[in-house]
Amino acid sequence: MIGIISHPEKSFRIESPAIEVKSAIEHLILFIKTYKLNKANTVLKQFTYEATEFLGAGLYININLFFISEALTEIKIEVRRKIGLFNKGHEIINANNHVAQNTGLITKIISKGFEKRQSISDVIEADFEEERRLQAEKKQSFPVQHYTKLDYIKLVFMWILVLSVTVGPWYLIYTILF
Repeated sequence: MIGIISHPEKSFRIESPAIEVKSAIEHLILFIKTYKLNKANTVLKQFTYEATEFLGAGLYININLFFISEALTEIKIEVRRKIGLFNKGHEIINANNHVAQNTGLITKIISKGFEKRQSISDVIEADFEEERRLQAEKKQSFPVQHYTKLDYIKLVFMWILVLSVTVGPWYLIYTILF
């Protein structure tokens, strides 16, 4: 087919047990904030991460693990677009950058070791709980400061409706009489 771009993928083998590599891939979201775990099949060792990009619909990153031997694991990374971009060259460059970034990140995470990953995970979880508690306290203290954009939009439309109902009939009477 004309115009179809294959999904960039990269396979490589790493001298590390499958359990260690699987743990590193599960902890990938701790080290990069732009990715979010979309699907995970721990039995088949398949992980799909979702990422968003500036001026793009986003992409999926499939990571598959294959157990070769006791100390050797094969990793296959594939990048799929949610919706294709207009500039195919830009799309290929960004996908290749994601593949390279994930390759480097996975090797970096594996080199840190399981205990280090677990301690980072515990620290992040504790920080997240503390931040959530502080936001709840702040929201109770100053509820007006925590309006969302949707709340402001609702407020604007409410005032438009109130003004049109109250001022509208008077304006109509004024234009008819004068």
